[in-house]
Amino acid sequence: MLEVVLLALAGLLVALGAGHFVTNWFHGYLTDRSGLKARSSAKRLPPWITGTFERTLTFALLASQFPDPHTVILAWLAAKFAANWQRDEPTGAPEAQMEYRSRAMIAVMSGIVSVAFGYVGGWIVTKHC
Repeated sequence: MLEVVLLALAGLLVALGAGHFVTNWFHGYLTDRSGLKARSSAKRLPPWITGTFERTLTFALLASQFPDPHTVILAWLAAKFAANWQRDEPTGAPEAQMEYRSRAMIAVMSGIVSVAFGYVGGWIVTKHC
């Protein structure tokens, strides 16, 4: 029983702990390499809340052996990206449009990395418990 609890905690640590730090680093790295400035979070939901939710959701779906968790995970990612895709799309200056598209692609890649950590954490529980 103790082994099951420890494996579940290890899966959570991978999903929420490592997932948070690696995804945050990855997002910052891509933003920096793209020559973009960090955005203020004054008028939006902090990204760490969204990331924690999606990693927890993915972890829970896999750890509980939910039937066909991939459909739910893909639906979440699609809904998240659709909600933000055309939100503040600039018109006019090509530089502003390129920055917008760059930020959108960084969000897509960061979301996939985030969900991957939730998936690995859930896989640890599923395969070893």
